[in-house]
Amino acid sequence: MTELHVALTDAPYSTIQDAYDALVAQKTNGTLTMPAVINVHGGVYRIAKPLLFQEDLPVEIKAFDNEEVIIDGGLEITGWKQTVLNGKKVFRADLPKGLDPVEINQLYVNGVLRSPSCVPKAPDFFRVTDDFPGGFHPTPETDALFHYDGNDFDPNWYDPQNILMIMPHLWAEERARIESFDTETKTIVLQSSFCHQPLKSRSEYRFYNVREGLTDPGEYYIDRHEKAIYYIPVKGETLKNISAVIPATGTLAEITGAQWLTLDGLTFRHGGGFYPYTTKYFDLRDGSEKRNSMISPPMAKRLANAKKPQLQGTQASLQVPGLILFSDAQNCVMRRCTVTDSGWYGIAIACGCKNITVEENELYNLGGGGIRISGGRWEEVVEQNHPEMATSHAVIRKNHIHDCCKLFLSAVGIILSDARSCLIEENHIHDMLYSGISCGWTWGFRPQVTAENRIIGNHIHHLGKGITSDMGGVYLLGVQPGTRVADNVIHDIESRYYGGWGLYTDEGSSNIVLEHNLVYNCSCEAYHQHYGRENIVRENVFAFGKDAVIAVTNLRQDGYTSPGQHYGKAISFYKNLLITNGSPFYRAGASEVLLQNKIDSESNIFCNMSDADTIFGKYTTVIDNERKTILLSLKEWQKMGYDLTGKMVDDPGFTNPEKGDFSLKKSSWIEHEHLVVERERAHKGAERKHRGQHHLKG
Repeated sequence: MTELHVALTDAPYSTIQDAYDALVAQKTNGTLTMPAVINVHGGVYRIAKPLLFQEDLPVEIKAFDNEEVIIDGGLEITGWKQTVLNGKKVFRADLPKGLDPVEINQLYVNGVLRSPSCVPKAPDFFRVTDDFPGGFHPTPETDALFHYDGNDFDPNWYDPQNILMIMPHLWAEERARIESFDTETKTIVLQSSFCHQPLKSRSEYRFYNVREGLTDPGEYYIDRHEKAIYYIPVKGETLKNISAVIPATGTLAEITGAQWLTLDGLTFRHGGGFYPYTTKYFDLRDGSEKRNSMISPPMAKRLANAKKPQLQGTQASLQVPGLILFSDAQNCVMRRCTVTDSGWYGIAIACGCKNITVEENELYNLGGGGIRISGGRWEEVVEQNHPEMATSHAVIRKNHIHDCCKLFLSAVGIILSDARSCLIEENHIHDMLYSGISCGWTWGFRPQVTAENRIIGNHIHHLGKGITSDMGGVYLLGVQPGTRVADNVIHDIESRYYGGWGLYTDEGSSNIVLEHNLVYNCSCEAYHQHYGRENIVRENVFAFGKDAVIAVTNLRQDGYTSPGQHYGKAISFYKNLLITNGSPFYRAGASEVLLQNKIDSESNIFCNMSDADTIFGKYTTVIDNERKTILLSLKEWQKMGYDLTGKMVDDPGFTNPEKGDFSLKKSSWIEHEHLVVERERAHKGAERKHRGQHHLKG
């Protein structure tokens, strides 16, 4: 066994990179004795470039004796002086040399993330006035401009070209700096292009890094001309006790082509220090070409031919890399680590990765999301015969991901795209602004790599926060045979306009089994299927959807390529318990969803906890050229052939479901239906100490 020690003082090696490189040299000259361990002693290890692990070398890099080891990619700001700006007493300091003021995206003061000056102040937004034709896709005329209302933009603001505009619309957001403006037409032209066309019905925006907007404690302003930062201190902060750090590196560790590497008990912070551009490769600013396969080849071609660069992806902040980046790596483990106080996704498992395990880590206070897993797309892996790009068999287990989306609103807790045979199990995800877990990355019924994944036993809650739309606690997309979503607890999903769903099978979701989940308190429905085919939803508890408990809104089922008769059902609901406090149990987007016999609904149990009678179901149809909503009673629902063996109950059998307590009463009818609460778990940081995991057994 080879054992090396790293310490800031009194050790053979003062950096992790030096110790790793020494092992590589020993392997090369044949003196290495396996296995190898690098013991890292406590301290803050500051890095100006990422750690690089690139060898087939079985080595464990771990915190020695559970000491606190911090790998830090930030730069400290010193030399603060007090001055006056906007009539306020502020602190001012010169920026560290070599730091581009335009690239700065975060500031931490005394360990707390601070806010750039902005107009208007949160939670308010301005709204565009545009109503262009063409839906979501920008035209050449609208690719990089929008129109503002009234006095929302002040042409007399100091250095408008240094102002960053962030514009959320539905499930994504834009970010761009101002290039020019026209006060007569009230037009703002941006330095980069839109991913979605702004429309007044859905697009709001806020200006950041506005000098005149520096008014409140905890805000800062970056002056690119002075290469200085201005900051209004919060109560208790003085020139003597202020400690300020700006993330300055991109990635903090890159595991490229490595095998048998283990990272254990390390803390990574202050990375992701710039806004990456959207290209076919991760924008790491180091000249490397690591494929970002979430950018499809057609999308990459459009981006390459565009007149202006793009700073945002179409969904899920797909352009954002991971601070810890696995690429073409195999049989590696990241365990009991912390990734925090940074600007990007925490961990990325990219093309060509096999058997990567990420377990028992905490990822929080990040600009992006938690973990992203992606491999080569169907057209690359299969049609162009590049099996080396495929990613599979990742295990993402028992991680705590919370309080993210600080910069990128549409980032996801865990997103899996174009990868197969992966396990996402027993993670705790909460306080995000978009989806908790996303799986699949092909819209419609086209072939995709994603299949045979397991999303099991996760606790997902408090998502959306009324900022984004069209999200799911678990969001599924495309044909993915063998995928199973089970034993998850999902609650408190709040959208801005629409789409606050617990379980969400979006466009083309097919051949998926969703069972034994507990979903409640959603601003739309607990379960929603946009369109898909042959999904089985059974033995779940769905409760308290604001619009309805369950929704199926489209019936599209094209795309079959196999000969012979297919099953033909869009979705099948069996043995679920649906609980409402006044909203309908079912909502169909159109009459054909119910009238064409394309869904099964049987043996479900229904409970209305409202004092008033509730509408059992509803759907929309067109009568005399006018769109109308048709309401259904239980008898009318059964007359259509649904839930002939279903039944209504007066009491759902739980202790206090309206307060989130889904433990069983001592004498509950559910015991006779074999509904068993298996376990309760306490989760660090969760507001409730229960976790009512359950099974509905037939």
